[in-house]
Amino acid sequence: MKFFQRFLGKKSSSKKTSDSFEERGKFMPEIKIPLDEKFTINFNSNGGKFLYCENFQEVIKNLYLIMEENKWAIDKTLIYDTDLKHIFNAINFPVKTDNVDFFLSTCEYLIADDGSILICSKQLAENKLKELPENMVIGLATGGCPHTAVREDPSINLAVIEEIETKYDDLDLIIIESGGDNVTTTFSPALADYTIYIVDVSGGDKYPRKGGLGIETSDLLVINKIDLAPTIGADLNVMERDAKIVRKNKPYVLVNCKTDQGVEQVAQHIIHDVLFDEPPKNMLTQVKP
Repeated sequence: MKFFQRFLGKKSSSKKTSDSFEERGKFMPEIKIPLDEKFTINFNSNGGKFLYCENFQEVIKNLYLIMEENKWAIDKTLIYDTDLKHIFNAINFPVKTDNVDFFLSTCEYLIADDGSILICSKQLAENKLKELPENMVIGLATGGCPHTAVREDPSINLAVIEEIETKYDDLDLIIIESGGDNVTTTFSPALADYTIYIVDVSGGDKYPRKGGLGIETSDLLVINKIDLAPTIGADLNVMERDAKIVRKNKPYVLVNCKTDQGVEQVAQHIIHDVLFDEPPKNMLTQVKP
């Protein structure tokens, strides 16, 4: 699925979407819009404008086009994010919120349900939103899996988890498998206490260096199907090197389920990091083959 491949907001697109819903009728099943499109539609409805950039050069180009269109000056840009300041390290940015043209920042996540943007104290420098300029340009690097940057309300999943916990009070662990459009809820602390992000060697040895929320922030990164590396020409040494760089001190494991290589390491991470080495509540005495 193409992620943020178009700049939403054109009247023709909105009308087409509206007409298609009207033609279906009120008793037809609800169409589930992909989360990326859901965010852009809601964000546009809130008065925002969205641009997708393939690389950092496009980011810089579009930023200067935005400033040119609105007659904003780069030296009147308010930035608190230290990472962004390093990018524009030759410019002496203002530190006060008065007499600035716009606020430039990164953010944490994009919220699909209402088209809002989640930012943290690092990006605000303890300021309140009402103290910031009215004009804002917010960026987010999505990395290897763009879907992880868009969030959805996890309340439905949480309700099911509570039901399972009530029904089976001797459980040590509930594992939530996520994939496709639902991959967005995987990394929400509101949904999961511990996250394992799995990448497939068949995606190429460049995968870890792409970064992104899953690769960088998950509690454990699993590089799976390493037995395929010779077949597709992937270099496992490169993948391991990049995983160390991108994840810093966070753990990763190379896994081949065919030979059980790395499987025990993954299990030990779960036992130690999630269950805190506690013995299981209930032991299975009879296991069917």
